[in-house]
Amino acid sequence: MDNPIELNAAKTIVLASGFWRLKAPRWHSGALLVSDPRAGMVYCIDLDGKVTVVADVPTRPFGLGFSPDGDLLVASIAQRLILNLAGGKAKVHANLADAAVGYLRDMAVARDGNAYVTSFYADAAR
Repeated sequence: MDNPIELNAAKTIVLASGFWRLKAPRWHSGALLVSDPRAGMVYCIDLDGKVTVVADVPTRPFGLGFSPDGDLLVASIAQRLILNLAGGKAKVHANLADAAVGYLRDMAVARDGNAYVTSFYADAAR
């Protein structure tokens, strides 16, 4: 090899622990946001390991994304809604109850603001 690529070993750092199973990690403004569907919470974990509850979503949060304005969007599994959590108050951003076949899962938001969310039909897994 004329120009060997130097590989640096990745270093794993645990920022926080004690969760069951976190979903939909999103890096935003220097912190990691994650949802915990079982606990019904959205958490923010900063680089110092400080955990903050961003939202209490009893209808089971999953997918996370950000609108072009920076508002946090959360896919609610049970209600099949996309919630906008701007200002700490949940507002319905989109109602997918008639469009989604099953539970809402992960979500990606494009730069133009279009949100793409997957759904999982629980009966199909039986």
